[in-house]
Amino acid sequence: MPPTPVISVIIPSYNSAQWLAETVASVRAQNFPDVEIIIIDDGSTDDTHAVVSRLRGDDLIYHHKTNAGLSAARNTGISLARGKYLQFLDADDTLLPGKFASQTQALEANPTIGLLAGETIRAGERLQPIYLMTHEEGKLTDEAVSLRPCFPVHSYLLRREWAEKVSGFDESLKPCGDWDYYLRLNSLGCEFHFHKNPVCIYRASAGSMSASAGLFTEEKLRLIDRYIKNTEWIRRAKQDAYLSGAVRYFTTTDGSKGERYIQEAFALNTGSSRNFAQRVINMIAFWALHPLPITLQKYFEQVRKILPDTPPELRELARDLDFFHEKYRLFANRALGREAIVTGGAKLALRHPSATARHFLRLAIGKP
Repeated sequence: MPPTPVISVIIPSYNSAQWLAETVASVRAQNFPDVEIIIIDDGSTDDTHAVVSRLRGDDLIYHHKTNAGLSAARNTGISLARGKYLQFLDADDTLLPGKFASQTQALEANPTIGLLAGETIRAGERLQPIYLMTHEEGKLTDEAVSLRPCFPVHSYLLRREWAEKVSGFDESLKPCGDWDYYLRLNSLGCEFHFHKNPVCIYRASAGSMSASAGLFTEEKLRLIDRYIKNTEWIRRAKQDAYLSGAVRYFTTTDGSKGERYIQEAFALNTGSSRNFAQRVINMIAFWALHPLPITLQKYFEQVRKILPDTPPELRELARDLDFFHEKYRLFANRALGREAIVTGGAKLALRHPSATARHFLRLAIGKP
């Protein structure tokens, strides 16, 4: 164990034994000196302890605790960490080579930066790329941080002093603990910067896509009311929260609950109805690229079911959903399956992250 580590990597793990070795390997593959790896076993009932035993080394600390949730596990890791910089890393995600070298170099050269993030590759369970999570280069504005979560926790390094000022993750929050953490850091004056360089992989699973759709939205709305003061930012942030919540509901077996969120989002619209409708259809197509807990056919059925009762501009876009559904069915009948649709356009998506999800999906399934 290095006497004074430069980076403390905090890995909360709850029943993630199948991913843990891969995650730790991605940290060690950084080939960066003076790193400590802190694994917080949050009361796992799988083979986590056995996996950690095989991973042991001078750089690794293992701490077992009673299950109390992700935020509590991260806070335990923070209390054990000794590094100058903190790296949060969930047990099913991985880092890309060179992350530590590039980000520490930038932080050392710019002492005013409190948090430095990079691009994230969103991927399926077997790490097949889905799309690139990116942002504009440079310093993030208060508006950018306020409107929506900008990046996942493992995409950044955080200076230790800012972790001490913000007093940890809010353990009362579940899906929105990350965003609450960003909002509080921002309110204290932490300077966020973004570099357009892929630094990590964010694994998407079918279960995570639809988990707690209602709770996710309600927590986001509470945080918006708690932290955001600008009236226009509040409107835009709430509209985004309702839309993302609606699509999450479409991925469950009770997609009809998403209808209310669509109506709430439409009530907050100040631009053209057509643009709003196009935004919704893009989001629906975009989520179709992810691993879903239901079949893609069922997903589109859920969406079509609510269209007749939604704003008129959305109804005419049903034919786009029919197109997506029919194209998927043809590919599935050829035994290509959903994964072929996603991976067929993955490289294009990574090269052109600003392209709309609808355009990406059309290209991914072979229609110019």
